[in-house]
Amino acid sequence: MTGFMPSRIGRHSMAERPRYFILLILTIFIASSIYISWATDRAQGRAYYESLKISIDGPIPYSTTEVSFDVYQPRPSGFFAPYPIVLTIHGIGGSKEMMYAFNVELARRNFTVVSVDLPGHGDTREPFNPFDFARMAEVCYSVLNYVWDTFPNIDNSTYGVVAHSLGVGVAFAMADMEIAPSTIIAVGSDGDLGFEEPSPPRCNLLFAIGSNDELVSNDDALNALRMVSKNSSAQPFVTYGSFYFRNATRLVFGDSEHILELIDPIIVSESVRWMILALQGDFYLNRTAPVNDLIYNAKTYGTVVGSTALILSLFPLALIVNSLLNRFMKLPKNAFDIRVSFKHAFIFSTVLGIITSILLAITPVLYVSSILTHTTNLLSLGTGFLIFSILISIVALLLYRFIFGEQAFMKQLESLGINHKFQYDHAMIALRGLVLTLACLVWMFGLVFFASTVSGYEFQIIYMLFNVLSSERLVLAIFIAISLIPFTLFDMALMRGLLARAKKDYGKWFNTKRSIIMLAAKLTGYSITIIPIVIGLAVSGALVGPSVLTGLFYLLFLGLTVLTTTITIWSEHIKSDPWFPVFFNAMMYAWVFATIFPMV
Repeated sequence: MTGFMPSRIGRHSMAERPRYFILLILTIFIASSIYISWATDRAQGRAYYESLKISIDGPIPYSTTEVSFDVYQPRPSGFFAPYPIVLTIHGIGGSKEMMYAFNVELARRNFTVVSVDLPGHGDTREPFNPFDFARMAEVCYSVLNYVWDTFPNIDNSTYGVVAHSLGVGVAFAMADMEIAPSTIIAVGSDGDLGFEEPSPPRCNLLFAIGSNDELVSNDDALNALRMVSKNSSAQPFVTYGSFYFRNATRLVFGDSEHILELIDPIIVSESVRWMILALQGDFYLNRTAPVNDLIYNAKTYGTVVGSTALILSLFPLALIVNSLLNRFMKLPKNAFDIRVSFKHAFIFSTVLGIITSILLAITPVLYVSSILTHTTNLLSLGTGFLIFSILISIVALLLYRFIFGEQAFMKQLESLGINHKFQYDHAMIALRGLVLTLACLVWMFGLVFFASTVSGYEFQIIYMLFNVLSSERLVLAIFIAISLIPFTLFDMALMRGLLARAKKDYGKWFNTKRSIIMLAAKLTGYSITIIPIVIGLAVSGALVGPSVLTGLFYLLFLGLTVLTTTITIWSEHIKSDPWFPVFFNAMMYAWVFATIFPMV
């Protein structure tokens, strides 16, 4: 009988098989999403897609700027060349890839589409100034000149522009170029977001606003239509003026809010219809794919599924690596069982949330102020967030010591190995946590790099974006991650201490319930402070620009807080070492912020 008993290694192997199977299934979902994105970018075989970089003259003498852009060109069809050209421009914190809905739908309707990374965004390496619309317009126009000179069968006499949010100001500034756009679609902007945008030029102009847009009210959009059309009784979904005389004007409302306007089917279909009428003529409106026949949602769904699968794949991967590490290095029992009271934990989370929100609001305000006072070299958004990371770590340390007391504070540090006691053991456990973190990061970065290289695919959940980092952004992300370690360390200590107390006193269900309450406390601490700050900046009018950045900071931080708290709670349940959520969560914050924000 004993000969048939499975060995200990065999039992481990059988128990781990579901983890490998789940990881395999999630990897298949990721690969399928990448393929769907690849096919959609090529309009399911009806367009060519190419990602390019060129060097142009920089903003200062004897300097150069490397500009990144994508070109979507229709395959030969019944449309007579030359093909009209459309430029798409993203908003603040965005990238050329985020304009994919317009890029794909226009390309499959016989437009050559050029999508540009603005200075400081994506892979374009130049300092970002949100008020220098003239420079951003020059960058975009340089790309257009390159495409006109390089690509065949393109109409170089005129062009249209689709722009979102801050990009609308860039589109308006292009009226001063040698060849001005004949048609502009302003998505998510009435031309007044607080960045001192140029006035709308004389051209065919479509305002496309989400009915729930946080930055542009329906009344403001209607007033913009009436001002441009010079018709005090103008109404939405009615075209005023003439395409022939380049004074056609129209306002359409989608069903979305500001960020989701880029994938709003009403806005996308209305934009496609407008460009066909303005640049091709109504003759072609019924001789191409119907404007309501949209395929970009395949990429939208693929992005959501692929990004979710990427996050979920971390859990079986961490279980597999953690199990392998357990064979070589066992965690000491009860080494980190430092319990904390729910009352103190709730106070700590709420107060830390309030202070974090204040610092989050100050960072973009100081950045914009440095631009207005011509001291941009002193504070970029990257530098600002690095300073924020250092400050919030100091605050977390001092706040933990103040609320829990000197004795509990020192005992917690000792349990983490930050003391003379068990120094060697804890150093090895910290190394173990670092190995587990690196394994997860290598997995994520490898998939992100593969997806970006093969198809330009971006892993994105709402506005949390994981993309390949340039050398400058990677260095900055590492510094930010290091500076955030004290913040994530005390956050981990708090959650593990609370969970240890709840598990002993109330059982597993109350353990989970208190975890949810703690997450709600953290989010409440952020919300009760940041929302009044954002509203106050928006109401002030002149400071709407900083409110956009503050709102973006806040949205990202909320999403990352949910993700990192989930990882911390889960790591406690699987009995991994405490340093894994410390290192991994710090890198998640750094990676997302270094990807999204203009850092140079």
